[in-house]
Amino acid sequence: MISEIITFRICDDVLMDFDALVAVQSGLGTAAVTVMDKSTDVIKAIARLSDFYQHESCGQVNNHLLVR
Repeated sequence: MISEIITFRICDDVLMDFDALVAVQSGLGTAAVTVMDKSTDVIKAIARLSDFYQHESCGQVNNHLLVR
């Protein structure tokens, strides 16, 4: 499952449980709640997380698909 980035409005109202997050096309997992302000380059932040987990994953994520 690929989780969507949810906005504050959705996050403020949604329950943080499996079914509620699936309903808003999101979910919990590694780094499930990451707070960034509007100045953050989301693509760079995700790339940095992907690079980290390429080496630090417990084998649960197929990160080679995310690396250029």
